[in-house]
Amino acid sequence: MRIKTKLYIGYGVLLTALLAVGTVAGWGARSWQAAVEEQQAACDQTLRAERLRGSILRQVKEMFDAFVTLDPDAGEEMVPLRAEVEALLADMRRTDAGTGGAGLIDALAQTYRAVARLGLQVVADLRAGRVGPARERIERDFEQVLFPRLEARLGQLQAFYAAQAARSMERALRRHRWVQLLTVMAVALCIGQGLVLFHGIQRWLIRPIHVMGRSTEIISTGDLSHRVPVRSSDELGELAVAVNRMAASLQTIQERLVRSERWAAVGGLASYVAHNIRNPLASLRSAAQVGLEDLQRGDLESVRECFRDIVQVVDRLERWTRHLLDWTRPVELRPSRGNVHTLIREVVAFLRPKGEAKDLRWVLDLDESLPDQYLDWEQMEQALVALVVNAIEACRPGGTIRVAASQTPAGDVCIVVQDTGTGMSEEVRRRAFEPYFTTKPDGVGMGLPMAQKVVEAHGGTITLASQAGVGTTVTVRLPGGRNDDSDSHRR
Repeated sequence: MRIKTKLYIGYGVLLTALLAVGTVAGWGARSWQAAVEEQQAACDQTLRAERLRGSILRQVKEMFDAFVTLDPDAGEEMVPLRAEVEALLADMRRTDAGTGGAGLIDALAQTYRAVARLGLQVVADLRAGRVGPARERIERDFEQVLFPRLEARLGQLQAFYAAQAARSMERALRRHRWVQLLTVMAVALCIGQGLVLFHGIQRWLIRPIHVMGRSTEIISTGDLSHRVPVRSSDELGELAVAVNRMAASLQTIQERLVRSERWAAVGGLASYVAHNIRNPLASLRSAAQVGLEDLQRGDLESVRECFRDIVQVVDRLERWTRHLLDWTRPVELRPSRGNVHTLIREVVAFLRPKGEAKDLRWVLDLDESLPDQYLDWEQMEQALVALVVNAIEACRPGGTIRVAASQTPAGDVCIVVQDTGTGMSEEVRRRAFEPYFTTKPDGVGMGLPMAQKVVEAHGGTITLASQAGVGTTVTVRLPGGRNDDSDSHRR
């Protein structure tokens, strides 16, 4: 499955969960609103029933006032009360709208109208002076029949709306519990989907990219035999296959180049060895021929001189062969703790007599705050000796050699060997680090190349700046921060 498809599925499921949460939230809000509206309607009906009860009782009071105090305005005062009661009854019927209380309202209205008619008859009897019939209506019809029935109807209506309010509250609480449960389930679903999506991203994207990054880092160090693990058939799997294919191609190309360079190096070395051996062999042959001729003439002194020449040529050839072997052999580092100041002072003390023979002036510029370093001090001494010897040999009599050591802002150690000698031409400077290249008649041409090899084996760099007639400056830069011993390194 493609990564895009996986992400689409993951985001689709997450969106579905979010829609579910939104749906539950909307349903819960609407349910809660409906429950609140039902509760409010029941409470309003209860309040209307209380107001209705008050209006009816005030109307009954007016009837009793007309009977007891013979209030002539009682009949007129009952008219607005009847209108108020009728309005409340109509309002309650309209608001009830299918809650089941319409029958109770109609029964109450019927009983109330009977009471209202009784009140009008009592007022009419009193106005006509018929006190006895009025009393009989009140005591028999109202107190024994209509008033108990009216109280019962009002009580039933109030009880109905109280029960309705209780049922509305119960439904609201039940819906609230359902909303809480569904909300918790929806949130848990979202969290679960988020965790699944996070795990999927970790598995589909982050881990494969991390593995590929580590693998490409290993390949970039030169290990072209390393392969990226292919654990899927998606885009990253295809990329891993492509990287492996590229590494295999590079490995094949590298092997071909190594073979080509090896044969080229062998050819170049054979040509160089043949060139350098031909001259000593010619000298040996010439000395041997001369010695044979002198031996035939009996000139033993000349024969001994020829043998001495042969020994010198053989010694030179042996020394050249030793330098050749040293150059081709890898540098074995055995680092130990020490200080660059001590190394420089020992080298200068060792070579000072050689410089005094040319009346040279020495300048040491050492930063005393340099920390200790872990270096192969024996090989660094040989490299520094080669640099200082070159400076001595390049100086004119009375010249100056400056050796400095300091620490760069990046923490590296910088060693500078500067002379006021004849300097180098651009061509000589460009070839100065080539093995066996020399401008000295008796030179071997291995000083600077060996120094460069030792410095680079320590992870450092060596650069050369020179100007003909002014002098030469060699700068060695060694990485700082090496504060622990290590095993022998092979470079």
